[in-house]
Amino acid sequence: MTQTQLTDPYFRNDVCAIVLDERKKALSVREWQHRLAGYGLKIEQGLVKTMRQDAIICPLPPELA
Repeated sequence: MTQTQLTDPYFRNDVCAIVLDERKKALSVREWQHRLAGYGLKIEQGLVKTMRQDAIICPLPPELA
């Protein structure tokens, strides 16, 4: 079994879709960040990053910035 790398440019749109979808479900910014942490993601300085490697995946979509 291969492991998917979230930093792979192929998955950039999928990750942005997850971020948008989770924001729609969350009632607050704090809850949204908690939900993203379940995926191993975090928001820092307008960027979506991985929690483990602190690698940049993509910029935060404009409607959420």
